[in-house]
Amino acid sequence: MLDSKLKKNTVLGVKWSMLSSILVAVIQFIQILILSRIFSAFELGIVAVIQMIVGFTNIFLDVGISNAIVYKKNISFEQLSSVYWVNVFSGVFFTALLFVISPLISSFYDVLEINLYIKIVCFSFIILSTSRLYKFLFLKEVLLKTVAVSEIFSYLFGLILMSILIKLDYGIISFIYSIVGRAVVQSLYLIIYGRKIFIPSFKYNHKSLKSLFRYGAFNLGQNLTVYFTSQLDTLIIGKVLGLEILGVYNIAKNLAIKPLQLISPVVSKITFPLMSKFQDSKLDLKNIYLLSIKHLFSVIVVVYIIMAFLAKDLILTIYGDQWVDSVIIFRLLCLMYIVVSVGNPIGSLILASGKVNWGFYWNLSMLLVVSCLIFLSSQLGLIFIVVSLIFYHILSFIISFNLITKKIIPIRIIEIFLTIMIHLLMMILPILLLFYLSTFISNTYLRIFGLPIIGISSYILCMYFLDREYFYKTKKNII
Repeated sequence: MLDSKLKKNTVLGVKWSMLSSILVAVIQFIQILILSRIFSAFELGIVAVIQMIVGFTNIFLDVGISNAIVYKKNISFEQLSSVYWVNVFSGVFFTALLFVISPLISSFYDVLEINLYIKIVCFSFIILSTSRLYKFLFLKEVLLKTVAVSEIFSYLFGLILMSILIKLDYGIISFIYSIVGRAVVQSLYLIIYGRKIFIPSFKYNHKSLKSLFRYGAFNLGQNLTVYFTSQLDTLIIGKVLGLEILGVYNIAKNLAIKPLQLISPVVSKITFPLMSKFQDSKLDLKNIYLLSIKHLFSVIVVVYIIMAFLAKDLILTIYGDQWVDSVIIFRLLCLMYIVVSVGNPIGSLILASGKVNWGFYWNLSMLLVVSCLIFLSSQLGLIFIVVSLIFYHILSFIISFNLITKKIIPIRIIEIFLTIMIHLLMMILPILLLFYLSTFISNTYLRIFGLPIIGISSYILCMYFLDREYFYKTKKNII
């Protein structure tokens, strides 16, 4: 299915993407650890709001057309140059827009400081807009090493900058400056290496982007609805239950979401360009789709079950006794993200098949459902919100499979069920061992470091006996 060059780039891309994801996750973990040890739940609530705004605005920086570059098999120099200037213009526009509306956002949360923080952080969007095209050019050709290195260097610089500024008593604004610093480093790196393969002209041809804008408009709408859906919990909890409760929730969410943030981008960075190259073959699309679910779920399930088992040890050791209220939320979120991981690969399938309008309409409808669900469940408390979200993700996957997935590729839901069931069976022995050994191990650090090693080792052993072919293929690709 893959030629030798593409296969080589794919394997190398997986390794570099995994390395980048691991190091970035570690850096982000250290960052939130520092923040949680120094700042209050209220201040961490402010951090959550800023992160939500940054993530939301980043979606607009290319008005959705960068993914079209990866999707389109042939794209001209004139189109690439025009896309570059679209990115820059949109970066300037949304920076100015946020600068103007920051007082309104500050007023919404009734926190005056948010106004200043938004005005500082918005300059990162202009900076990132100058390098966004290069990132997607590297993704299109599955040249992920450069993207990975840019992420590693930028996040490391951001952590160092934040740590220095905190030491100098800059407070929460240290986190804001670290976001801007990270954008500068990443953009410089991508521009330096990107200009070796493409230098944009000073010409802009709107007509040449007609097909890209159609794809991009639905892609932008899809990304917006997906992001809003994922951040509605932060928005509503902060407003209805207060920033202090949001701080408690955000501590659990930041830690729980890390494995998914670590592994899912590695899979999507590979599967989207691969699916795009084989978009005319439904059989190849199906094979890549099922393999992406298998790769993602095989890692996610073992990590989250172990994390849920060690929830209290992790929360109290990492963040301190004052965050004990986050333990039950953390366990529930671990279960939720296991469910979410099964549905994640459909995003790449929709993009690669060109059915971005389907994705937009589906996610728009789900946005309305989740809005009502979270608002109503928030009246009953934080735990009820998370439980409601778990059932929502289960039902949304089943419905989206029947409405979207089956219409793109010839597949039955039993094939997905069998793909994940084999790995759930592999977890029976690790779970039994964890329960048994935990009764004899009382030392917290020995539990945190020892039990995962035992759990993962027994899981790999079960994989060897239950799915030997996959075991050897995975071993070969890693080594």
